[in-house]
Order: sequence, then C-alpha cells, then structure tokens
Amino acid sequence: MSYCNNCGSKIPDGTKFCSNCGADSGVTDQPAQAQPQQAYTAPQQYSGPYQQPAHVQPIKGAHLARKTPILGLILSWFVLMGSGQMYAGKVGRGFAFMGGLMATGVIMGILIFVTFDPFIALYALPVIFGIQIWCVVDAYKQVQNYNRFIDTHGRAPTSGDNW
Repeated sequence: MSYCNNCGSKIPDGTKFCSNCGADSGVTDQPAQAQPQQAYTAPQQYSGPYQQPAHVQPIKGAHLARKTPILGLILSWFVLMGSGQMYAGKVGRGFAFMGGLMATGVIMGILIFVTFDPFIALYALPVIFGIQIWCVVDAYKQVQNYNRFIDTHGRAPTSGDNW
C-alpha cells in the first residue's frame, strides 16, 4: 500500500492517480507528514497610556492640498504677471501686478506717441524687467506662505486671514 504525495491518503499499488484528490500518485512508501501548527499566543496588553511616537504624529493640515511654489513662479514668468499670485490665493495682489504691467504699457505708448521716438521703449525695458523679476519672486514666496499657513493653522487661508 502507498500514500498520495498530495493529500496523504492510501492508494493501492500500481494506481496512477489518487482516488481522493485526483493528483498524480507519485507513489511513496511513507505518508505525507502534516506540518506542525504554531501555538497561538495572544498579543501583549499594554496598560500604560498610549502615546504615538513623535515621528508618526499627524501633520496639521496634512489632508489639505499644498501648492507648488515652482508653479507659481512659472505662471508669473511665462503666462502673465500676477497669475502666480492668483494661484497662491492673493487675487488682489495678482490684479495689482497686472494693472502695473498695463499702466507701464500705456505710459510707454503715450511717450512714444508724444515724442515720436520709438527708442524710448529701450529706457523702460529695464524697469519692466525689474518688475517682472519682482513679480516672479513674490509669486514663489506667496505660495510658500500659503503652504506655511496650512502647516501652522491646519486649514487653507481665507481673504480675512493676514498671511
């Protein structure tokens, strides 16, 4: 008499398949050994107060979406001056930068029309470039301030908050 390698049941000699599980008999002379089971041990109970480790403490406002400072920078440089400030939630500040850009353009147009000197625009270009750099840096910092406000207050800033 032999034993099945798959289920361990007895199979007659010369039988190709096990009558219990249908597996190829792979005839052996020893029954399959059952794996010893581990004894269950209950988890230890901790009687002291529960305190989460410092590195696992939830961050205040972690569920809120943060904004990317680089995106604010890119918006102000490549899209339109002031759009980075609007992205950061400072809509009025963004419109102020846009208004400054438009006012500079109108003043340049008036000066060119009055003086008939198209090269006067060359004098204004460093001023415009300086305002552009100021706008880009300000947009980057405003997005950082937005994220810092979320970290400290646990909520997104509103128009009534001084941030």
